[in-house]
Amino acid sequence: MNVRKTTIIAMLSVLTITLATLLVISLAKLNQKPIEYSFDIETEDFSIKDINLVAFNDQLYLAPNYYLELGGTFQQFDGILITGTIHGKRILDTGIGGDPFHRRETHLTEYIGEGTLFNDTVVTEDTILKVKITYTVDSVKKDYSEDIKLAEKIKPSVSE
Repeated sequence: MNVRKTTIIAMLSVLTITLATLLVISLAKLNQKPIEYSFDIETEDFSIKDINLVAFNDQLYLAPNYYLELGGTFQQFDGILITGTIHGKRILDTGIGGDPFHRRETHLTEYIGEGTLFNDTVVTEDTILKVKITYTVDSVKKDYSEDIKLAEKIKPSVSE
């Protein structure tokens, strides 16, 4: 009878420890704060401004209204392809035909972003956004790539 009693007490102890661990993990997830990342991408010929990402638990939100901005010199563009991946998942994925900077008479800015939510995308302090941009300017095809470590782009919160 003592062996059976000891076995039951051991099983209840293991069950209690397991449940307590799961409870602590759940509470930690509930207390997790969203982290916002904010940055620009600068190529030789133009910039992508106001890229904002918000990570929370296993979701990543790409905020709308990031935009292309021409530096000021007159250049003729003929197509821009922008891709950005995190863990192999495409986060930035935009193709623009023609010259986005001279579609309107006076604007050298082109808004390109739409808000998008990515599920099952965990961002850690080691997460890298791999950016690749291919474009043609003044009849010359150019490639730009950059690895952006998101931990270096955390936007300070208002309460800090």
